[in-house]
Amino acid sequence: MTTDSPTAPTGPVSRTHALTTRLAALLGPAASLRGRLIRGGLGSLALKLGSTALGFLLAILLARTLGPEGCGVYAFVFAIVSLLAIPTQLGLPQLVVRETAKAQAAEQWGLMRGLWRWSTLAVWLFSTSVLLLAFAGASGSLVSASMT
Repeated sequence: MTTDSPTAPTGPVSRTHALTTRLAALLGPAASLRGRLIRGGLGSLALKLGSTALGFLLAILLARTLGPEGCGVYAFVFAIVSLLAIPTQLGLPQLVVRETAKAQAAEQWGLMRGLWRWSTLAVWLFSTSVLLLAFAGASGSLVSASMT
């Protein structure tokens, strides 16, 4: 036997309330490790879904704006840039995450700032070098193509 009170939510509101109640029970207290991990995971999932949706919308916009040939050129250039980006990172993202965690655990804030500065400088210098080499290669191929 159910009792319908005038203040009890009904329809979609009651489903939302039930979902919110279950989610709150699953998360537990805000300070618990489980709650923080689930909130962090849900936040990461939301960011990934948003990023994927924006990428899809951008692809549609580019395809309609640039046309087939322009979209193909864009995809080719994007692929080249993506390939060039791999060596420019020098494997530093993994190193920085690991060493930052170590420095934070040991409360070595100066070491952590130095690591961030050094890694940023290293990536900037190497990226600039790769960019200059790519431009030199592209301009060299353009010059040789115009001479033939």
